[in-house]
Amino acid sequence: MEEEEHWNILIKVIIVLFILALVVGLVRSEILLIPIQQHQVKRFARLTSYLSASFTVIYLTIAIAIIFMVNWFFQKICSFELKLATYLEATTIAFAIFIYEEIIKLPLLYFFLYKEANHLTYKDPHSVKSQIRALTYSHITHYLSLAFIFIAIGAFAYSLKEQKVKNRAVISSSVTVLTLLVVFIFVL
Repeated sequence: MEEEEHWNILIKVIIVLFILALVVGLVRSEILLIPIQQHQVKRFARLTSYLSASFTVIYLTIAIAIIFMVNWFFQKICSFELKLATYLEATTIAFAIFIYEEIIKLPLLYFFLYKEANHLTYKDPHSVKSQIRALTYSHITHYLSLAFIFIAIGAFAYSLKEQKVKNRAVISSSVTVLTLLVVFIFVL
């Protein structure tokens, strides 16, 4: 495959990830709004949660893409003989793994969040965030994200290794992306 084809596939995969993450975020927002009874408050909360979910998905998608771009430039600075087409293919596989993460989150919304949302109280605005973070769904999705980061990096490294990339470049590239992703997840 040519580099242009790899770019096209990667862009399509990123768009699918973006749309799927946005759907998960909007469904999550709707579920969290279930306990709110006042129509005016619910309408305002829906608007702000949709904006927040949209911003978060845009931010995450761009940030992950930037992490992979920074890693590519790091590999070039270190003079590793890594072809762009090979790197794009491995990056596409990593992004595809993140799509699977979002697919797994969909049933988790029902099995955990939907059942827990009715117990949320929105009386104290300062405790809402801590209530949401204390939910089983929040804990599961946090650990799921960490697990999928490692899975994506493993698939990324395996793809590079399958393309006969030197061990030094594979290890360097994988460790760089892993470090940046884990730091990024914990900063959020």
